[in-house]
Amino acid sequence: MKKHGCLSILAIVVGLLAVLGWYTVEKFDEWDEEDRPVAVSDPRVCAGTRGNNLSLADATMHFHLVLPGTVTGLTFTSNAGGLQGESDLTLRFTTTPDDLKMFLSASRFPTATTAGPTASPGSPAPQGPGTGPCHLHAPWGLARIEDTDKVSAATRTVTVDSVTDPAHPVVWFEGMDL
Repeated sequence: MKKHGCLSILAIVVGLLAVLGWYTVEKFDEWDEEDRPVAVSDPRVCAGTRGNNLSLADATMHFHLVLPGTVTGLTFTSNAGGLQGESDLTLRFTTTPDDLKMFLSASRFPTATTAGPTASPGSPAPQGPGTGPCHLHAPWGLARIEDTDKVSAATRTVTVDSVTDPAHPVVWFEGMDL
């Protein structure tokens, strides 16, 4: 009899902990939605990402990016206010070769790259359209341009696939405060 009483109490405790755990997860999801106004209002935000409390306009301004006029297929994720107040932006878009040159120049990437980074001759073609949620991260096999913005002290990386479709290069950008 004593054994059955202990098992009953244990079952009740486990049940209460399960309900408490479920409630906590539900509450955090609710808070997350409230802290994600950009994700709710901008259809270009990658649905497979969390956070997204920084608009694209604010993020591009923060990382000193000037997006070209002929951008298509743009998707992004951006956050501000991490544990140390940092911001980050990850985006992908397709453009034209001329607008790619304008983007690199206007966004103050090193001038040696204004012709657009590509895979070097003889290197393998990019391995797919990108990785991660919404293909926001560049595939393996492409040259990357890394830059530390002197104004914001942010690391900025741009990768371009102008090999797969030279008339419509795909651009990946990742920026993060140091």
